[in-house]
Amino acid sequence: MVRKFLILLFVVGLNTLLFSQNDLFDTKYGSTAMALLPVNDSLTVYQCHVEQATQTTITQSGQVLEGQKQNYTISEKYVITRNAEGYTLNYYTTALTVFPNRKFSGLKKTERKYWQFKLEKQCGLNKHDVLVFAAAEKLGKETTEYDFAITQYTTNQVIFKSKKLMRQLVLDTPTTIHQSLQCFK
Repeated sequence: MVRKFLILLFVVGLNTLLFSQNDLFDTKYGSTAMALLPVNDSLTVYQCHVEQATQTTITQSGQVLEGQKQNYTISEKYVITRNAEGYTLNYYTTALTVFPNRKFSGLKKTERKYWQFKLEKQCGLNKHDVLVFAAAEKLGKETTEYDFAITQYTTNQVIFKSKKLMRQLVLDTPTTIHQSLQCFK
């Protein structure tokens, strides 16, 4: 009887300790990369999606060249750092817009210089924004070898990458992480 009580007390105490460390996540998102991110560590999330746009090029001499409306890939990089106070975000974009994008899956291994990601914004993340990243991971489907490129069939993908994690997922929604984050509004 005393032994059962001590075991119960240990389990309750352990659960209290675990949930007090990170009470943002319920059981639905408790296994995501955001929930498991240790303090003083970071998670890199890449997103590549397709949008229709008209590209304008301005030459060094000042000549303006206007392209036709076509599909472009928009690649974004989110570096999320967890510290004792919460989560911070560094947001990067790149001018690499080729469609179809066959290089995106290579970001799982290494970020090559041709990506030329440029820091656009730094901000703290509130609870809503943290859960946006967790939801994107939960909603994504694991890629197959046919999904690695960004094409007309897989137009929205994310990569979650940390020291112990590397996942590429296809999102079936046209919504992007950028559109969902409150720190950009």
